Amino acid sequence: MKKIALFSILALGILALASCQKEKEIVSSPGEVIITASRTATPTRSFLAAETGDDGAVSYPILWSAPDKILVTYAGVSAATFTSKNTEPADDAVFTGKLPEGEGFLYGIYPAESGNSVDEDGYFSILFHNEQNGVEGSFDPDAFPAVAFSENNHLAFQNICGLVQFKVAASDVKSVALKSYGSTVEPSPAPTRQTDVPSDLVGGELRISLEGEPVLIDYEEVLDCITLSAPDGGCFDPEATYYIAVPPCSLMDGAVFTLTHENDGEEKAEDVFIKGSLSVERSKVHDAGILGEDPGEEPDPEPELVPYLEQVWALESDDSDLWTSQITAISVTHPDGYGMVRSIAMDDDYIYLPKSSAWAAIAAVSIEDPTVQVKGNVSGIEGGTFATSCARMIPNTDASVNGGNDILLVSNLTSSTTDVALTVYAYTSGISAAPVVLCQFAWDAANETTDWRRYGDRFFVTGSWQDGKLYFPSFNANKSVILSVANGQRTAVTQITAPDLSPDGIKDLTVCPATGNILLHNSSIGNLVASTGNIVNGWNEYSLVYASDWAIGTWGYNFFSFNGADYFAEVYLSGGDAYLEVSEDLGSLEAVLPAPHTIVDSELLYGGSFADCCVRTIGDVTYLAALVQDGGLYLYKLILKEQAPDIEPEPEPAPAAPVSARHRR
Repeated sequence: MKKIALFSILALGILALASCQKEKEIVSSPGEVIITASRTATPTRSFLAAETGDDGAVSYPILWSAPDKILVTYAGVSAATFTSKNTEPADDAVFTGKLPEGEGFLYGIYPAESGNSVDEDGYFSILFHNEQNGVEGSFDPDAFPAVAFSENNHLAFQNICGLVQFKVAASDVKSVALKSYGSTVEPSPAPTRQTDVPSDLVGGELRISLEGEPVLIDYEEVLDCITLSAPDGGCFDPEATYYIAVPPCSLMDGAVFTLTHENDGEEKAEDVFIKGSLSVERSKVHDAGILGEDPGEEPDPEPELVPYLEQVWALESDDSDLWTSQITAISVTHPDGYGMVRSIAMDDDYIYLPKSSAWAAIAAVSIEDPTVQVKGNVSGIEGGTFATSCARMIPNTDASVNGGNDILLVSNLTSSTTDVALTVYAYTSGISAAPVVLCQFAWDAANETTDWRRYGDRFFVTGSWQDGKLYFPSFNANKSVILSVANGQRTAVTQITAPDLSPDGIKDLTVCPATGNILLHNSSIGNLVASTGNIVNGWNEYSLVYASDWAIGTWGYNFFSFNGADYFAEVYLSGGDAYLEVSEDLGSLEAVLPAPHTIVDSELLYGGSFADCCVRTIGDVTYLAALVQDGGLYLYKLILKEQAPDIEPEPEPAPAAPVSARHRR
């Protein structure tokens, strides 16, 4: 096999490009403008010719052919078509046409397709063809785009794609399809800098920035394959060389070429495997050799990965007092107060734990290092059975509030037998500054019924600081309240009467993100109920989501997504044990679902009668924090592993056991 020398590339900066050009104005003749295109800065368009150097290496100057057409335009302006005046392939070409109205730099695009354009910021949008036509000794010119810009009428075009070169061993091959080995499920992240390349074949509309050389900064879709058909509807000539145009990519798991043979009207597919990574660089040639001469060895199948909970750290308390035994940096005492830790919230830096007591206190434990702990400012927080009862995060996009970061909310706990209003405080300047009152809710004694309502044990958040809702269940009645907020103000109060699940009332009031259904949960009897109708003046329609023995002992649960699927995390207490459990396929919340399939769980230290959990994705890591009242604070991350040794195979279903003896591990 001959050694292939790569295209000769000179990455020319904008200033350097301008300084070496002699023309300083657009040259025109009556009725038309003359544009010259050259290969001064880099190989350009569109005829491939092999040249052998003194050392025997092969390089590929790309010549303009006749009659090529290009688009010429200004930024944000509809492009005009210019036609080559050349009569034979050449390094340079002269194009003529009529410029559109505009000013600034001139931009050039090859090929001259109507879908190709330049936006007002100077970014190119280029349509890439994944169905290509074979050309002996060359490539499909319409599939190998190039771009240029200049301050005058001299455009030095540069290629966007690279080329994959091959020959075929048989004479009956009608098409060759290049695929990334394995099936593409999720799109690769779009590149963010010049050195980034997608890990899949990409196509559709390519977004290009020309910064000295073309840089792929975004794309429309991930391609199943790029197919090259033989010239003129026939078969590839085994003696000829062919080229597939490919945007820059790095197929880390290898590639497969699918050859379609045709004999007597019947087609047969043949796979040729390329083991190891296949990288296609801009304006370079990758030689795939003679396809079909050796089918290659199919790469080993990718291992099946399963979700697995990996513990990051744990703060556990053997004396049933997490606050004083583990949150040592801010352990405090108060002669008139007692306290416990019953809820948590998490942002990108800390896990927040409010102390449930008559006096206010809140701790922040560093996610990176749990020994780093910060005492929150609780100035102005007062009133209620617990002054700081429940902590939650609300998303925020306003840079003028908390630096654009999400905002910590803390509620008090109060009841309808007192004159203390339910109050939600917001840390709009971080926890070192005193919080502000976000909203309050007070009972109207004139319209009160005789039931005793207790709010603030926990609440749930949807929406954002700009437009959000706070859902408060009553622990002692089937009355709940939804407080609507916007930019630091309460905008509406919605009181709902839910199904009477139990005299103990409703322990959680949440919303399923996949359906928008409001969910009521009572940990004492295990019901999880979804609304299916109007909820404002009573639940006219509702349904049990889970069987009555499914969620007994559950305290704190969250819906979230991981690796493209829907998941559900919960902390539950059972028979003196506590568990953090992650289950799958709960996002759709159909009318009635069976008990979920447990994929991962982790035993926690049992503490008190409350528990909580929260989920947050930080960068590319999904963290789960779990709390058991006074027993422990735990941080996990959800990862994919080839095998999870702590997860035993799911046993065959056993006869139903009494609810009190249920153990879901």
